[in-house]
Amino acid sequence: MVEIIPVSTTLELRAADESHVPALHQLVLKNKVWLQQSLDWPQYVTSQEETRKHVQGNILLHQRGYAKMYLIFCQNEMAGVLSFNAIEPVNKAAYIGYWLDESLQGQGIMSQSLQALMTHYAGAAIFGASSLNAALIIRPVTQSHGATILRWKAV
Repeated sequence: MVEIIPVSTTLELRAADESHVPALHQLVLKNKVWLQQSLDWPQYVTSQEETRKHVQGNILLHQRGYAKMYLIFCQNEMAGVLSFNAIEPVNKAAYIGYWLDESLQGQGIMSQSLQALMTHYAGAAIFGASSLNAALIIRPVTQSHGATILRWKAV
């Protein structure tokens, strides 16, 4: 069963699963030129098999608590990716990366999704925090064209 974090009546975050590979690959291809304006990795996405290997690796990292990859679904259609690219339990920190289909920008989808993810994991044992009232510091690491990496730290 796929882990789901509800965001709103029309939005949800679903943990990456191999069944998502074809749709994810197509979404990356659709947004490849746009994503390449700020990210290096899209140029290396050449086959669905490569996307499958990436997702398989992220599933293992997700299960082990080293990273968490979620796909954003808007009205049951894949819209983007929101993930903890790296989790540092000792430092109570995680690096958040995300990107959204260019055609869906400006609708509050990412803001709502990010809030739901932070609420879901606030106080989670993987960050070493003990309560939902943990203070959070979010610092942009890089930001351009809707693809952003943030550092999230519980203090």
